[in-house]
Amino acid sequence: MILQHVFHTIVSCVLLITISTGSKPCSSREHCYQIVDTNITWYEACKICKEDDGHLIFIETAEEQQAIADQMQKRNFTARAIWIGSANVHAEDGPRWDNGENFTYVNWAKGEPSNPPGDENCAEMRTPGFKWNDRQCTYKRGYICERTDGSEPCMTVGNARHCYKIDQTENTWTEAFDICCQDGGVLVTIESEAEQKFIEDLMQNITFTVAGLWIGANELHPENQRKWANGQQFTYVNWAQGEPNNWPIVENCAEILTSDFAWNDERCSTHRGYICEYPRL
Repeated sequence: MILQHVFHTIVSCVLLITISTGSKPCSSREHCYQIVDTNITWYEACKICKEDDGHLIFIETAEEQQAIADQMQKRNFTARAIWIGSANVHAEDGPRWDNGENFTYVNWAKGEPSNPPGDENCAEMRTPGFKWNDRQCTYKRGYICERTDGSEPCMTVGNARHCYKIDQTENTWTEAFDICCQDGGVLVTIESEAEQKFIEDLMQNITFTVAGLWIGANELHPENQRKWANGQQFTYVNWAQGEPNNWPIVENCAEILTSDFAWNDERCSTHRGYICEYPRL
């Protein structure tokens, strides 16, 4: 998952992208990255990344550095710098990443790492400029998580690859939306018959315990204002017969039924599984 996953959905909570060095979508050669514009200490950032089965980013090539810089240039970050994955900048045998490996590529700012107070052991990437600097680990910065992730099935949608995760854990529509967002994705937006068929093929291999899975629409009524949660109008629909009927009570959220994969409107407070979607660069 090298560059493509900055885990890539641009959502309000995180910036997600993926870079691929392999020939297959979402292969073991892909690295996914989550760039988070929230200021916390290096140790806090390290813990958060590890809890998500990842780590603070190890930047190992000029290509990887440039890909990250290109993505960050497109966004207005408020953080002065972004933590990267080293708290061993001044190790006796040279700078090391958090996994114990020595640096094979560096992008230090001029005169860095300088370590003037003697305890600047953590590495950050400045914004703007994207040069590296050593910094005291207790400073608060944004951060970049990285993880190798080849488990999510993917397909091409337009000019981009989209990857999907089906979860049967029951949540309200809003809860499911937040979960996908926190993981760098969105509730799925199904924009074509081909995408619908791809999702159906995934669902056919699952034994479901839930009646439906939330998808990314929560403004179904009135009909003339119907749209996806990202603001896009519907260009493709797969409603079950007689749906959406908004009965017997206001049903503004969309689900895909696990029985026949048709869509249905449902109360947003109902508990359903969900499908997260991760657009890739």
